[in-house]
Amino acid sequence: MKRFDLAELQALPIPRCSAENLRGLPDPYLSVFAPPRLTRDHEGVTCLGCGADLYRPGVAGWIIGATFDWGLANGEGHCSRCGYPTRMYHRLPDGSASFPLQYHPDELERRD
Repeated sequence: MKRFDLAELQALPIPRCSAENLRGLPDPYLSVFAPPRLTRDHEGVTCLGCGADLYRPGVAGWIIGATFDWGLANGEGHCSRCGYPTRMYHRLPDGSASFPLQYHPDELERRD
């Protein structure tokens, strides 16, 4: 697995997720995430770390080989290609939802 380059990502002008980017979640919760990067067909989400198809809903994700992999903590996972951390489960004011949000690079620390 080729790891993502944290220093390179932290040098990019990546915005933080906000209620303007994603309706339904409060800003303080969203501020630790980067806005989702949609695939060209707007059906899925690409990985911030390597650009792979991270997630596609339904059977399409299994067919194209989406790279989201579940971790040990409930709702947390990572890209199986580069290891970039992702949260899949979110509690919304009107219930729960499953969709990937990747942590903003400034929220991550390098560990060797």
